[in-house]
Amino acid sequence: MLLKELLQSKGLQQKDLAEHLGVDKSYISKLANYKCLPTPEQAVTICEMLDCNILDIYNKKEIDLILGTKKASRNKDEGLYYKLSVRLNKSGCNCLKIENLKLLGFKTKKEWVLDCIEKLKIQLKERNKNNE
Repeated sequence: MLLKELLQSKGLQQKDLAEHLGVDKSYISKLANYKCLPTPEQAVTICEMLDCNILDIYNKKEIDLILGTKKASRNKDEGLYYKLSVRLNKSGCNCLKIENLKLLGFKTKKEWVLDCIEKLKIQLKERNKNNE
């Protein structure tokens, strides 16, 4: 991973970058170990701090594929899974408590997310149909 090398070359540590971004050091560790990608805003800030280009940290293939991992799936065409990170404010986090989701008929957060995705697919299909 190039992020660690870039930090070292500038005489910086992960905690320095974490402080600059206003995030936990564990988040920087996740970035450095391919567990997640920075938001576009964070990527710009990181590049400015390290005086580099995003492609110095990740190559295009990594940016395109880092989130996807192959796993066994019941559906042959849905074998690519993505890790999703979302930063929410406190009220958003409270809404997503499992007890609140259960009140709405969902057993897990994953079930709720999958339901939301299906609804989005329907909305996109309708929008595309209207644009034709």
